[in-house]
Amino acid sequence: QKEFDEEQKKSYTFGENLTAMDQSDLKSQSDAAAKAKAKGKAKAKSKAALKKLKKNMAKAKAPVLGVLRLDYNYPPAAGDIDCPGSYDYDVLFRVVPGLTFEMAQSGRLSYTVQQQFIAAIKWLESKGVCGITGDCGFMMAFQPIARDIASVPVFLSS
Repeated sequence: QKEFDEEQKKSYTFGENLTAMDQSDLKSQSDAAAKAKAKGKAKAKSKAALKKLKKNMAKAKAPVLGVLRLDYNYPPAAGDIDCPGSYDYDVLFRVVPGLTFEMAQSGRLSYTVQQQFIAAIKWLESKGVCGITGDCGFMMAFQPIARDIASVPVFLSS
């Protein structure tokens, strides 16, 4: 093995099999070390900048999606809009009491359910959602109501 290793050291130069364009992008460890040494002088400034960046990032909130739900209970499967595991980001769900599938399908809300619908939108907004959707495509009929109430984007079609 040692003999083979010595032969490889003599006959191969790192990156020689790359195109000229790829070779220009190639960075060696010595280049990285030289750059790190040069940056050491500006390290005091970068620490302050890093501290400022961390402070600003702490203030920024990750976006949260709000989902209006029909008033029914079922075990959602992975990938379903009602399954929290379907998302790689935060989602808040709010059931609209009295809003059944049949009511959504009819496109008409009773007065009481409409008040619950409005309250659900306001609740989601109070929790800081950046947008609101629904778990049923038939909720599209209620888009005008939601749009009039919400101050964030609403997209009720599924």
